[in-house]
This record gives sequence, C-alpha cells and structure tokens, in this order.
Amino acid sequence: MAKSSRKPSAGDLEGYYVFKAAARAKDKGPRPASEAPPAPAPPPGRSEPTVKGHFRSTAMPTKHEVVCHQCGREFQITGKTTHTFCPQCRTRLEFKEVDIEGEWLQPVLTSGRVRIGPRAVLPDADIVANDIVVEGRVEKGRLRATRELHLHRADALGEEAVLTARDLFLHAGVDLKLGEAYTATNYTVGGSVEGNLTTGGRVHIEAAGGFRGALACPHLSVDEGGGLVGTVKIVPPPPPAPKPDPAPAPKPAPTKPTAAKRRRRGP
Repeated sequence: MAKSSRKPSAGDLEGYYVFKAAARAKDKGPRPASEAPPAPAPPPGRSEPTVKGHFRSTAMPTKHEVVCHQCGREFQITGKTTHTFCPQCRTRLEFKEVDIEGEWLQPVLTSGRVRIGPRAVLPDADIVANDIVVEGRVEKGRLRATRELHLHRADALGEEAVLTARDLFLHAGVDLKLGEAYTATNYTVGGSVEGNLTTGGRVHIEAAGGFRGALACPHLSVDEGGGLVGTVKIVPPPPPAPKPDPAPAPKPAPTKPTAAKRRRRGP
C-alpha cells in the first residue's frame, strides 16, 4: 500500500494534540483540589458577595425571671451573671446558689436558689431567696421566697415556722394546715391542705392533691382525681397596685466661686 505524500495540515496537528491531551488527562485522573488553580480575584472596585448562614439554634441564652426582695419589682435578665441591680429601687441583687445539709444557723439573702436538703435541720431559719426548695426540716424561723417555694416533706415545717411566697408548691405527701403563718398568692396542691384560704391568685389542685375547707379565689382548676371538700367562692381578682412614681433626679449642688474669681471681683 502506497504512503500518502500529503503533509499534515494545521487542523490535523491541532486534532492530534487535543487527542493526546485527553488521553493523558484520563490516565492521570482528576486534578487534586490542592493543585487547582486559584480563583480569579474580583475586579478592582467590587467586593465579594456576602454569604448568608443558616443556624439551627440561636446563641442567645435563656431568660430568667427575678423578683427584687426589697421592692418586689419583677423583671428578666438574660444569661448567667453573679449580680444585677433592681431597675426600680437600685438594690444590688446577688445570685448565689446555696445547698444546705446538716444543721444550719446562718441567715441567707440571695436572688438565686436555696435548697434545704433531706438531712438539713434549721432550728432558727432566716432565709430570703428567689426560689426555695425544702426537702429537710425547718423547726423555727422565716422562709421567704420572692418567686417559688417547694415543700417536699410531710413534716417540713415546725409550729413556729413562717413562710411567705408568691408561688407555693405542696408536693405529694405533704399535709399542710393553713394559718396566718403561711402566706402565698398562687397555690399548687399535690398533697393535702386543710383550712380557710382566700387569695387573689390561682389555686390548682393536682390529681393526687386535696383541699378541705373554705376557698375563695379568682382562678381555680382541679385535675381529674383531685379532691375538693368545702365551700368555694370565685371572686374577681383585686385591682392592680398603682405603680410608684419614679424618684426625682437629684439636683446638682451649687458651685462655689474659686479663689481666682474672688480675687477678680475685688472691693
């Protein structure tokens, strides 16, 4: 077979090199990302486009309710902190968490939480806190919770114990005879309560709870299985207390003339 005497044209050479380049690329495989050429820089005068991110959860901390033990102002704070100031009376509020075990004689004042453990005995308590959890024994003294007070023990309170709370929780197994020494606005009854109760808040009787006596309140709810024996009056809630007027700003003290001004005046 005779060979062709025609010289390869530029198009033939171009097709040949394209074919060889494709064969080499197939043998070598894809180019690693580390060897990929850098992305072209944006032209002068133009900025990179902003990429919007999607977050599954917010990074903001939860909010906590605080009640000032000095003036009773309710407000919220965000995040964890060791102290804050009441926005109304400017009292410094410390957030100390206190766990009491054994015998305790020291007074406690905190806007945090106080837990009186199962083996704790308070012969003469003086505790003021945002929340108080009683699992031990308070023989005498004062418990004041500006927010919640939880009783978990049947004989948690002695005859000379006085408690005050905004929200009082009586858990299962707790028997309480109401009297002047116990004051709250809202009651959640999981145990047994006996006596006469008049409150401007709400009363909730859980399935294991029971109330016996005379009850007067604006809001009452009883779970299925809860007991209620006595007289009930649903009364309108009391009108809200008027807000106190803000304290006037202090007047600036009068300035005294300096020695230079006194010399200038002269006789």
